Amino acid sequence: MTPADAAVALAFLNIVGTALAVAGSIAGAIALVRFATTIKSARRFRAHMMEEHSQNTKSLKGTLRGCRKAIRTVIALKDREAYFRSLGALSITLQGAMSRYEAHISHDARHSVQLLSLLLLDATTVGHEESADMLKTASTHISIMLKGIRSPPMDPRPDG
Repeated sequence: MTPADAAVALAFLNIVGTALAVAGSIAGAIALVRFATTIKSARRFRAHMMEEHSQNTKSLKGTLRGCRKAIRTVIALKDREAYFRSLGALSITLQGAMSRYEAHISHDARHSVQLLSLLLLDATTVGHEESADMLKTASTHISIMLKGIRSPPMDPRPDG
Protein backbone atom coordinates (compact mmCIF):
# COMPACT_ATOMS: atom_id res chain seq x y z
CA MET A 1 0.00 0.00 0.00
CA THR A 2 1.38 3.37 -1.01
CA PRO A 3 1.13 6.48 1.12
CA ALA A 4 -1.46 7.87 -1.32
CA ASP A 5 -3.62 4.74 -0.92
CA ALA A 6 -3.37 5.01 2.85
CA ALA A 7 -4.44 8.67 2.73
CA VAL A 8 -7.48 7.79 0.56
CA ALA A 9 -8.45 4.94 2.90
CA LEU A 10 -8.09 7.23 5.92
CA ALA A 11 -10.27 9.92 4.29
CA PHE A 12 -12.89 7.30 3.40
CA LEU A 13 -12.95 5.99 7.00
CA ASN A 14 -13.29 9.54 8.27
CA ILE A 15 -16.37 10.17 6.07
CA VAL A 16 -17.96 6.78 6.77
CA GLY A 17 -17.20 7.02 10.50
CA THR A 18 -18.96 10.37 10.74
CA ALA A 19 -21.99 9.03 8.88
CA LEU A 20 -22.12 5.96 11.14
CA ALA A 21 -21.85 8.13 14.24
CA VAL A 22 -24.74 10.30 13.03
CA ALA A 23 -26.84 7.21 12.20
CA GLY A 24 -26.08 5.73 15.64
CA SER A 25 -27.09 8.96 17.35
CA ILE A 26 -30.37 9.06 15.43
CA ALA A 27 -31.11 5.40 16.25
CA GLY A 28 -30.33 6.06 19.92
CA ALA A 29 -32.65 9.08 19.98
CA ILE A 30 -35.45 7.06 18.36
CA ALA A 31 -34.98 4.26 20.91
CA LEU A 32 -35.07 6.80 23.75
CA VAL A 33 -38.34 8.31 22.44
CA ARG A 34 -39.88 4.83 22.13
CA PHE A 35 -38.78 3.97 25.66
CA ALA A 36 -40.30 7.19 27.03
CA THR A 37 -43.55 6.49 25.16
CA THR A 38 -43.67 2.96 26.57
CA ILE A 39 -43.10 4.21 30.12
CA LYS A 40 -45.83 6.83 29.68
CA SER A 41 -48.24 4.21 28.33
CA ALA A 42 -47.45 1.84 31.21
CA ARG A 43 -48.12 4.59 33.75
CA ARG A 44 -51.45 5.45 32.11
CA PHE A 45 -52.41 1.77 32.12
CA ARG A 46 -51.43 1.40 35.79
CA ALA A 47 -53.46 4.49 36.73
CA HIS A 48 -56.45 3.10 34.80
CA MET A 49 -56.16 -0.28 36.53
CA MET A 50 -55.83 1.35 39.96
CA GLU A 51 -58.98 3.37 39.29
CA GLU A 52 -60.82 0.24 38.12
CA HIS A 53 -59.70 -1.71 41.20
CA SER A 54 -60.81 1.16 43.41
CA GLN A 55 -64.26 1.21 41.77
CA ASN A 56 -64.60 -2.58 42.09
CA THR A 57 -63.54 -2.48 45.73
CA LYS A 58 -66.11 0.24 46.48
CA SER A 59 -68.80 -1.76 44.67
CA LEU A 60 -67.97 -4.93 46.56
CA LYS A 61 -67.93 -3.15 49.92
CA GLY A 62 -71.26 -1.50 49.13
CA THR A 63 -72.80 -4.80 48.07
CA LEU A 64 -71.55 -6.65 51.14
CA ARG A 65 -72.68 -3.91 53.52
CA GLY A 66 -76.07 -3.80 51.80
CA CYS A 67 -76.42 -7.57 52.08
CA ARG A 68 -75.44 -7.50 55.74
CA LYS A 69 -78.14 -4.89 56.33
CA ALA A 70 -80.60 -6.92 54.24
CA ILE A 71 -79.85 -9.99 56.37
CA ARG A 72 -80.88 -8.06 59.48
CA THR A 73 -84.08 -7.02 57.73
CA VAL A 74 -84.80 -10.56 56.50
CA ILE A 75 -84.23 -12.02 59.97
CA ALA A 76 -86.77 -9.56 61.40
CA LEU A 77 -89.49 -10.69 58.93
CA LYS A 78 -92.25 -12.67 60.63
CA ASP A 79 -94.10 -13.76 57.48
CA ARG A 80 -92.56 -17.07 56.34
CA GLU A 81 -93.32 -16.54 52.66
CA ALA A 82 -91.84 -13.03 52.62
CA TYR A 83 -88.85 -14.32 54.58
CA PHE A 84 -87.98 -17.06 52.09
CA ARG A 85 -88.62 -14.82 49.05
CA SER A 86 -86.26 -12.23 50.52
CA LEU A 87 -83.74 -14.93 51.33
CA GLY A 88 -83.79 -16.08 47.69
CA ALA A 89 -83.22 -12.54 46.41
CA LEU A 90 -80.41 -12.05 48.91
CA SER A 91 -78.77 -15.30 47.86
CA ILE A 92 -78.83 -14.34 44.17
CA THR A 93 -77.43 -10.87 44.89
CA LEU A 94 -74.56 -12.18 46.99
CA GLN A 95 -73.64 -14.98 44.60
CA GLY A 96 -73.53 -12.51 41.71
CA ALA A 97 -71.28 -10.17 43.66
CA MET A 98 -69.00 -13.00 44.75
CA SER A 99 -68.56 -14.35 41.24
CA ARG A 100 -67.76 -10.89 39.90
CA TYR A 101 -65.50 -9.62 42.68
CA GLU A 102 -64.02 -12.76 44.26
CA ALA A 103 -60.50 -11.71 43.19
CA HIS A 104 -60.84 -8.68 45.47
CA ILE A 105 -61.17 -10.85 48.58
CA SER A 106 -57.89 -11.86 50.19
CA HIS A 107 -56.85 -15.49 50.11
CA ASP A 108 -57.32 -15.79 53.89
CA ALA A 109 -60.92 -14.57 53.73
CA ARG A 110 -61.85 -16.49 50.57
CA HIS A 111 -63.03 -19.54 52.51
CA SER A 112 -65.88 -17.34 53.74
CA VAL A 113 -67.12 -16.97 50.15
CA GLN A 114 -67.79 -20.71 49.83
CA LEU A 115 -69.15 -20.96 53.37
CA LEU A 116 -71.50 -18.05 52.71
CA SER A 117 -72.83 -19.68 49.54
CA LEU A 118 -73.41 -22.95 51.37
CA LEU A 119 -75.07 -21.21 54.32
CA LEU A 120 -77.47 -19.33 52.07
CA LEU A 121 -78.29 -22.50 50.17
CA ASP A 122 -78.84 -24.47 53.38
CA ALA A 123 -80.88 -21.63 54.89
CA THR A 124 -83.50 -22.10 52.17
CA THR A 125 -83.97 -25.79 53.00
CA VAL A 126 -84.63 -25.63 56.75
CA GLY A 127 -87.26 -24.11 58.99
CA HIS A 128 -87.66 -20.40 59.65
CA GLU A 129 -85.88 -20.28 63.04
CA GLU A 130 -82.93 -22.44 62.04
CA SER A 131 -82.65 -20.46 58.80
CA ALA A 132 -82.50 -17.19 60.78
CA ASP A 133 -79.63 -18.62 62.86
CA MET A 134 -77.80 -19.51 59.64
CA LEU A 135 -78.30 -15.97 58.39
CA LYS A 136 -76.70 -14.62 61.56
CA THR A 137 -73.68 -16.80 60.82
CA ALA A 138 -73.74 -15.59 57.21
CA SER A 139 -73.59 -12.02 58.49
CA THR A 140 -70.41 -12.93 60.39
CA HIS A 141 -68.86 -14.31 57.20
CA ILE A 142 -69.75 -11.09 55.39
CA SER A 143 -67.89 -9.16 58.09
CA ILE A 144 -64.85 -11.40 57.56
CA MET A 145 -65.00 -10.74 53.81
CA LEU A 146 -65.30 -6.99 54.38
CA LYS A 147 -62.11 -7.10 56.43
CA GLY A 148 -60.40 -9.18 53.74
CA ILE A 149 -61.04 -6.91 50.76
CA ARG A 150 -57.92 -5.98 48.82
CA SER A 151 -56.94 -5.09 45.29
CA PRO A 152 -56.06 -8.11 43.16
CA PRO A 153 -52.63 -8.23 41.51
CA MET A 154 -52.51 -6.37 38.21
CA ASP A 155 -51.65 -7.91 34.89
CA PRO A 156 -48.61 -5.85 33.82
CA ARG A 157 -49.57 -5.98 30.15
CA PRO A 158 -52.23 -3.70 28.68
CA ASP A 159 -54.83 -5.48 26.55
CA GLY A 160 -54.64 -3.16 23.60
